[in-house]
Amino acid sequence: MMHRSYRSVFMAVWLVLASMASNAQDASVVQQFDEGTASLENGQFREALESFEMVEATGWVSSELYYNTGLAYHRMDQLGQAIRYLERAQELAPDDERIQHSLSIARGRQKDSFSVLPLPFWKSLHMSAARALPPGIAFWLGLICWIVFFGFLKAHLLFNRHSAWHNRGRTVAGIVGVVLLVHAFGTSAFSPFDVRAVIIEGEISLREQADPDAREVVQLHEGLIVTREGVASGWVFVEIPNGTQGWIPESALAGI
Repeated sequence: MMHRSYRSVFMAVWLVLASMASNAQDASVVQQFDEGTASLENGQFREALESFEMVEATGWVSSELYYNTGLAYHRMDQLGQAIRYLERAQELAPDDERIQHSLSIARGRQKDSFSVLPLPFWKSLHMSAARALPPGIAFWLGLICWIVFFGFLKAHLLFNRHSAWHNRGRTVAGIVGVVLLVHAFGTSAFSPFDVRAVIIEGEISLREQADPDAREVVQLHEGLIVTREGVASGWVFVEIPNGTQGWIPESALAGI
């Protein structure tokens, strides 16, 4: 009995200390972010980036962090990195007018202007479904539906429940559960969202093969967003907005 009491006290103390450590870490991250923001406002862009990089290294995710990082890179004339972080900020806060405005200005500085291929109907539909119902949520809802289904089935087999209401409930729960689980696993295995990256070098050649001596397809410039399709020994197979594909060095890209 005494042993259990000591264990309870130890667990309580451990939880309190863990909570205090977490709060202290959060406070430290916020302080680092505030210092970076102050440096940004004072025109100390390199110092601001150092602070923001330290914050990002903790795993802290925020549209404000990405927005400020993008602004710092833009002021340092690193267009590729600026677009990279502003795109990240927009993904988290798509309706933020400040982000939209800054991203529009950054995009306006790009040298490349390619036509954009329209998405296939099935891919647009898949993307809309994935945004409306993320696979994680779909999985748990599907699991709940199957629990309900087996509840109805148990009532039918063990308690001889044959009413129309029970039959309809069992059928609906089973069908909806299957649809949700198929959506969850299908979207996880075959994501409709492209893996995007941005060119961070001033100018780079898109080549037919993963070889610096391969024939050049087209010249690409900093800030262009491409889709990653594959990798091979330091090279990345990409697709540019007009559908042209080729290889560029991995060092010329930064993931969004």
